[in-house]
Amino acid sequence: MTPLLDIRDLSVSFRTRAGLVPTLDKVSLQLGRGEILGLVGESGAGKSLTGLALTGLLPPNAVVTAGSVRFDGQEVLGLSEAALRRIRGRRIGMVFQDPMTALDPLMRIGEQLVETIRHHLRLSRGAALDRAAELLDAVGIPAARQRLRSYPHEFSGGMRQRVVIALALAAEPELIVADEPTTALDVSVQAQVLELLRGLCRDRGTAILLVTHDMGVIAETADRLAVLYAGGVVEAGPVGPVLSEPGHPYARGLMRAIPQVGAARDSLVPIEGAMPRPGQWPGGCRFQPRCPLARAACGEPPPDVPLGSGHVARCQFAGVEEEPRHARA
Repeated sequence: MTPLLDIRDLSVSFRTRAGLVPTLDKVSLQLGRGEILGLVGESGAGKSLTGLALTGLLPPNAVVTAGSVRFDGQEVLGLSEAALRRIRGRRIGMVFQDPMTALDPLMRIGEQLVETIRHHLRLSRGAALDRAAELLDAVGIPAARQRLRSYPHEFSGGMRQRVVIALALAAEPELIVADEPTTALDVSVQAQVLELLRGLCRDRGTAILLVTHDMGVIAETADRLAVLYAGGVVEAGPVGPVLSEPGHPYARGLMRAIPQVGAARDSLVPIEGAMPRPGQWPGGCRFQPRCPLARAACGEPPPDVPLGSGHVARCQFAGVEEEPRHARA
């Protein structure tokens, strides 16, 4: 079956005074209809940039240097701005990381929703208002119809985030790129929003690319998982095997850093060092300066090692366990 979203060897660089600085390097991902794919990794790994690249929303100084992004069989890279606008919002919805900058502070919430709904769905104003109220109610905003007259500054951060999610859902898109959609939400509302997203996948076949730092959200929501490090995918596969038996040392480090209920306060094992800056990636495996398994052979490009059905780790020592350096000292 042809995937709804097919990203192949996507590479993005930023123009600087020193020249092009690579930031994404040969990222490949596939996402089917009705599927949730989680993207995890430290800040700066390239998660948000991947979402912006496939929607044509890269910053002005960013340039796609290689690769392909196909949405429903159509190549997205290279489309005109007019063609992209026909896809964005209507077929691909976007939940941005910062809701305050995603909303117009001079427009009431209702007007922003109605404008989006009428543009994409061609409804009457009355029908669009009804649809807007339904969306606010669906994302957990009380007195939804009355709150349509509110401005963004009259909402809390969590409620603004819910409005952004409502905007992304307004035109019933086939794909939603959700960049940290539950960061500003309390636990109960987070559960409500995640159930809403799962319901879209289950009932409408909507696909979701879910960018998050929260492994709990991934475990509860995603079908498959891709781990990014220094601009590239280092591990990918079904969410269960990747979380329970991660093969890449970086993925195992992320799992060790999650607090465990009932564990001793000093039981967390941090990942030593810091992720290299774009343009300063080491040769071979980019994780080797921080890796407890690093050997001379890691100076060569690492292979993709299969670990099971659809589970792959980009490391020649994939699946090999070893205590972190500071634990062995």
